[in-house]
Amino acid sequence: AYYLIYAITSVYIAVLIPSVFSLPQRGSFWQILLLLFFYLNACITFTFTWSNLIWKRETVFLLLLFFSPICLFFTGFSWPVSQAPWFWQWFSYIFPSTFGARAFINMNAAGADISSVSNEITALTVQTLCYYFIAAVMMSVENRIWKYRGKAQVHW
Repeated sequence: AYYLIYAITSVYIAVLIPSVFSLPQRGSFWQILLLLFFYLNACITFTFTWSNLIWKRETVFLLLLFFSPICLFFTGFSWPVSQAPWFWQWFSYIFPSTFGARAFINMNAAGADISSVSNEITALTVQTLCYYFIAAVMMSVENRIWKYRGKAQVHW
């Protein structure tokens, strides 16, 4: 369900909006779709991982508000990444938007093909695998905690 919703939204934003407003698109439609596939996988597993750590819904909005400008700087779109301190460069690797936006900018603005952004796609794949396994472990631990709490309540 997540993938279907995000895929429709992503195609709308990455493909239809630029064509409606006559923005230049140098990237191939199929290559951008392939990039979106890797990016969406990383984003979905990222949100599954963090959803286990965030218990209040209101916290998500505060985190989104706080991290949005930071993530914009990490993409290199508004500020050169090479000028950022090494800590912030490494911190940016937590977010899928860092690699996804860099690859999209290179493909759509500079006309790069999928092989030119292979480093970003590899990073998105590594993020997907890491976040998938972290989320699976966290869900397993959470299920065991709930199972233990349920058994403890039955015995009382």
